Amino acid sequence: MHKTILFLAALLLAAFWLGPIQARCAPWTISSSPANGALFMITDTKSGIASNQPNFTAISGWSSSRLVSPLGMCDLYGAYWIQDGTTSPLGLTASGMSSAVGNYNESGVNYPVYPSSVPGIGFIIKHSIVNPASATVPGGSTISFTPTPSQMSFNSYIAGKLIKTGDIGNVNVSVISLSVAYTLTYTGRFPAEISTASSGGTGTASGNYTIQNVSCSVNTSSLQIALAGVAPTDLPSLNSTAKPTPFNLGLTCPSSTSMAIYMTLTDNSNPGNTGNLLSLSPGSSASGVNLQILRNSGTPTLVNFGPDSSVAGNLNQLLMATGATGSQSFPFLVRYIRTGTLTGGSVNGLATFTMSYQ
Repeated sequence: MHKTILFLAALLLAAFWLGPIQARCAPWTISSSPANGALFMITDTKSGIASNQPNFTAISGWSSSRLVSPLGMCDLYGAYWIQDGTTSPLGLTASGMSSAVGNYNESGVNYPVYPSSVPGIGFIIKHSIVNPASATVPGGSTISFTPTPSQMSFNSYIAGKLIKTGDIGNVNVSVISLSVAYTLTYTGRFPAEISTASSGGTGTASGNYTIQNVSCSVNTSSLQIALAGVAPTDLPSLNSTAKPTPFNLGLTCPSSTSMAIYMTLTDNSNPGNTGNLLSLSPGSSASGVNLQILRNSGTPTLVNFGPDSSVAGNLNQLLMATGATGSQSFPFLVRYIRTGTLTGGSVNGLATFTMSYQ
């Protein structure tokens, strides 16, 4: 029992990349490429993260590091190769992260998402062995492999990707720390010795993680449109239309962020209205007439009203522009339409528009 305790202690010291080990053999080290003092480093990050980017979506690509791990260890009696007396395959696991905060699916593979040093930013990892070749597995999963009798070391790859997990807030940092451990499990030289060597390390993500405000400002929050007067002769029959009046909705969008702009028009007097007839608002005295709104870009097209919501895919949401930056102006028309027996009086309508930036 005393010998086993000393054996495990020597293994753990050897695997933590510390200084010289007080043992009867030279210490074994684990090297990484690129050599940056970290287990791996994510470098190909975006310069900014959109404030409305959905949670559990990627904010960087994959970045990987190659690890060279020796298959030699020290025990009370000196140096030996792990294969000496090994009776079962070795197991390599990327583990030691904090508890997962969610999951991210990519190409049918489900990756646990682990928290980083910055709230709202997490990461996923995957790893594989080069010799002997293995499949690539997510972090937390173990690769089982058997080295050849003469093999002195093995190469492996560990890769990481950043994932947005929540509200990041106003953060501007250049390095994000990602806590990871690499664990090798094997059967030792003596059949009773089942041992684990852990190579603790920290991954880093280097980049400019600024939060970009992707909302546009409305140039005019309240717009009153004066309609021309209309006579019964202008609306001689049911569904006849008259007196289209143009107006524009203007926005100013950040020049640093290209985005798609969507808009939903809502009937303020009847929010459940999903048709194209705008209800007359309280105070109107005319009857047999309604209003319609049309987009006026190219051939005028009728607008159907929808719920007052900015959620992506909202009913009757209109795509107004893609890759929009700077000043934007969207032309519309409003016109009369006869819907019944005409009675003279005032005609008023009230519509709201809700923007969605995607």
